[in-house]
Amino acid sequence: MPDGQENIPHLLKDFIPQGTFFTQVVNRGILGHYVATASLVTGVYETFNNFAAVAPDNPTVFEYFRKGLGRPASDAWVVAPSNGFGLIGESSHYSYGPGQGAGVILPKRLLAAAMPANNSSGYDHLLRSDRLCGEIWQMIQSEPEYAGKTTMFILPDFGRDSDTASGGNGFQHHRTGDAFSRTTWMMVRGAGVRENVLVDRPVESTDLVPTLGSLFGFSPDFSHGKVLPEVL
Repeated sequence: MPDGQENIPHLLKDFIPQGTFFTQVVNRGILGHYVATASLVTGVYETFNNFAAVAPDNPTVFEYFRKGLGRPASDAWVVAPSNGFGLIGESSHYSYGPGQGAGVILPKRLLAAAMPANNSSGYDHLLRSDRLCGEIWQMIQSEPEYAGKTTMFILPDFGRDSDTASGGNGFQHHRTGDAFSRTTWMMVRGAGVRENVLVDRPVESTDLVPTLGSLFGFSPDFSHGKVLPEVL
């Protein structure tokens, strides 16, 4: 939409022209941040209590990656937004589980430890996600080990209520569970990804894990999504 485009200059001017943009990524599961993100990393719509301190029920992409390719623990990491995500690195699944997933880094803890106690505005420079996406990509390109060999996927966990939804609260919430709350997008940019391509067909957020499996060469046997051929 035209409203707010001035807030996403990197996504509009850099990522879309140089990548593949999926305009309809649908989340058909529970619209809670932890459970929805867990669904992203398992390829299955998880059904646990969003506020419970539990690991995902189904194997994560990190477990598939490590087991399928024989990779050590040092090769898989999650940078998580809050303490509630501390268990997202590995599942409770009988075939995988403890010790076979990713290490979880909680940067808010690191920031809090490094921030002076009297600095109440210390997080302000971190509030614009568009800029951070651009800076992460620039960092990738500045590192010879990653430059030209890295693919970046950017997608929200779910959408937001319509401003006109009677049962919601506009862009602040996702209470209604309608199409606006469930439909988002995904950008893919990097090595081998076609540039300036728009994919308008509906896909699901659970399609991410099978697609990563095809790119890396591992089999996410328990995931429910489908491979997205547009980025292979």
